[in-house]
Amino acid sequence: MLAINANQFLPRVSIVIPVYNGANFLREAINSALAQTYSNIEVIVVNDGSDDGGETEKIALGYANKIRYFSKQNGGVGSALNVGIAEMTGEYFSWLSHDDMYGTDKIGKQIALLETLSDKTTVISCGVRYVGQDGRETGRYHAKDFYNARQLSRPLFPLFHGCINGCTLLIHRSHFTRVGVFNETLPYTQDYDLWFRIMREASMAFHPCFLSMTRIHERQGSRFFENDGYIEAGNRLWIAMMQSLTKEEIHNIAGSSQNFYWDVCRHLLRNSQYDEAASFSWEQACMALEEKCASGIITDGKRKCKTARMRKKREALLKDRQMRTSGTSKWKRAKNALYTDGLSAVLHRAYRSLQSQLANR
Repeated sequence: MLAINANQFLPRVSIVIPVYNGANFLREAINSALAQTYSNIEVIVVNDGSDDGGETEKIALGYANKIRYFSKQNGGVGSALNVGIAEMTGEYFSWLSHDDMYGTDKIGKQIALLETLSDKTTVISCGVRYVGQDGRETGRYHAKDFYNARQLSRPLFPLFHGCINGCTLLIHRSHFTRVGVFNETLPYTQDYDLWFRIMREASMAFHPCFLSMTRIHERQGSRFFENDGYIEAGNRLWIAMMQSLTKEEIHNIAGSSQNFYWDVCRHLLRNSQYDEAASFSWEQACMALEEKCASGIITDGKRKCKTARMRKKREALLKDRQMRTSGTSKWKRAKNALYTDGLSAVLHRAYRSLQSQLANR
């Protein structure tokens, strides 16, 4: 581990691992947290009421004083994370799902980036590697490969373009004091709800390396991905986020209302099954063009031309999505919805590959 130097920026970081019936991968997650080259960490494991005959608890207790272990009644991942936040002694919070892993230098490199910034409450993210059930890499995603530094520096731009994966983030604890913690009444969208509240008034920076690993495996479809409530909740959240934005925030994200709503519409159609939210953003984009026309900024002919171009692109996106999801099961539809919550087209391909492997068994 890195040696402590009094002149260095070495704040304590709390890695919080929520787990429910996680005996399959928990050990790998804990080991990756304990293997960090950055020494000033604590690892907190919160057992969210596992009912696997004590298997999950047995693994966690096997680490003795190397970790801090808490057990609670089942209440969902948000409630487990909130226990971790309440118990953490670190200045920074880092979420690690029980089936995911960190590279050994995840925390160290993010702290090193923070050290170069004047605002030490900046939220830090990074690239993510996707691995299969056996731990072998299947793909990678980094926001910088799709958007430039100027775009990613805009407040809320990364969130509304699906660039945020919760397990890549390093978050200063002051943000929880400022906006609160995970909303435990939102079983499906508690993460994006919190990121939205935080990012409205927080700076964000992306480390260029791929420091976090998200695991793709069959059991991810076994709990709530098959639930239509996931898509319904996603629609509600995205519409609520758009409705709560000020004109200034919209302008900062995309330069204009029309650009913002059209960008969101395209993103949702490409990467989700959030039809209601996509329709809402489409309607708002058309209304923004009508307002420009009414105020004399553009002519009615130009409005019609722009609307026709957007409609043509929208129809192409709808056709592409229909081909991609035709004959889909609830499991696959829910996974399509998942992509808007910080994952990527790379993950989409990984899921399709997994489904093909399962079908051929």
